[in-house]
Amino acid sequence: MNISRIRQKPDELLRLAESLAQLSSKDIAIYKANRQLEYNFVTKETEAFSKSLTPRHCLYAVTLTPSKDDLISQRLTSNKSDCSAYIQELVDQLLHLFHKDCHNNYARYESKLTQFFAPVEFTNKHHSKRVTPHTHACFAIHPEYQDVFDRLLIDHPKPNERTPAENQKTIDFRKFTNQMKAIPLEAKIKSIHITKLNRDDFQTYASYCYKEQTHELKLPQNTETRAMIEKILKDEITRERNLILMISQLDLDAQSKEEIRARTYDRYKDIQFINELEKA
Repeated sequence: MNISRIRQKPDELLRLAESLAQLSSKDIAIYKANRQLEYNFVTKETEAFSKSLTPRHCLYAVTLTPSKDDLISQRLTSNKSDCSAYIQELVDQLLHLFHKDCHNNYARYESKLTQFFAPVEFTNKHHSKRVTPHTHACFAIHPEYQDVFDRLLIDHPKPNERTPAENQKTIDFRKFTNQMKAIPLEAKIKSIHITKLNRDDFQTYASYCYKEQTHELKLPQNTETRAMIEKILKDEITRERNLILMISQLDLDAQSKEEIRARTYDRYKDIQFINELEKA
């Protein structure tokens, strides 16, 4: 916590109080219900995956986008069920090639197989327009197969700006042993984006993977209201455990501090669930 920053900008707590005052109990209840629904849904969908993990498994966030031309030629763009099955089959074929390079009879060693989930999306992250169907997947690589997986990875030629470029990888299909199957599979895939996933970030990433499925289940809420609540949740100065301390550190007289406390902390009681969401 940067106390000096708070001292320099005591009006931050006043702005927080104003933001909290704009939220109704209904706004907060809807947001809480939607977050709980999302958490329950994602936990259930990833339960088998999570139970299969050992401390030595390495997790990867994998985004796979198929060739749009192939989707169109096979008339898959308008059929979500068939399109999802097609994209998940691409993931299966990719892992088949990988496992074959690990052990020719890999099916005999089920405990070492890559665990994964790969829900398919058809809209952008704002759910406002259709995009080329793709999957945000999670791979759990067995430690005995890690070296083989590492050898397949190369730097991504078009890294995004959200993650350091050196952490963004893709698959070099030329490194697979079975080129007869690798070359046709590569032609069906527009792009693969791979980054190592920290265990602490798993729930957040899994929620991102399933955001289209959970969006369809959630109660409707104004986008601006939801954004305001999310901003409050992410803001360092709204952590309840720090609030009293920060107010005490402000370079203000006692009456002003009490005014800030009354305007902020009393309203803060309405969003006690913040701590619950953090622990989850």
